[in-house]
Amino acid sequence: QLFRESLEIRCNTLGPNHHEVASSLRHIGRIYQDRGEHEQALRLHTKALSILQSCPRDCSEDLIEVLMGLGQAQHSTGCHEQALRSYEAAATLLRHNQQKGKKVSPEHIARVLNIMGNLALDMSNVDAASAYFAEAASLSENSPATVEIKDLPVCAAAA
Repeated sequence: QLFRESLEIRCNTLGPNHHEVASSLRHIGRIYQDRGEHEQALRLHTKALSILQSCPRDCSEDLIEVLMGLGQAQHSTGCHEQALRSYEAAATLLRHNQQKGKKVSPEHIARVLNIMGNLALDMSNVDAASAYFAEAASLSENSPATVEIKDLPVCAAAA
């Protein structure tokens, strides 16, 4: 309810196409996503994306968050190819921001790549998944944080 009130105030004060309105839409979309109302989340993230794409200032950080939320909503509604495109756009923006000297951790990019790898597996695209996972692993190797991979249990039929 508070986010809806914030959205209404921002729309009335700043206009419906202001980046702060997009921020409110993203937050409300996240709430719908968490509640399992994926179509509603998809609608709000799409509207936020539209606003941010026409933003006259650098809204890349907000755009990354919206693209991630949009990808999640698209994935939840079975639109896997669209979700992958949203995640790819987010990863591209992260890399671009990193090249421009903005503070972007390699782990953040690696997390997005791992999401993309899992999505590619859901789409039965093992080659693409392997490429995403390999890139994520190379980013993780260059960072101080490491991920422990445990051995998978051996299937009794395979033993």
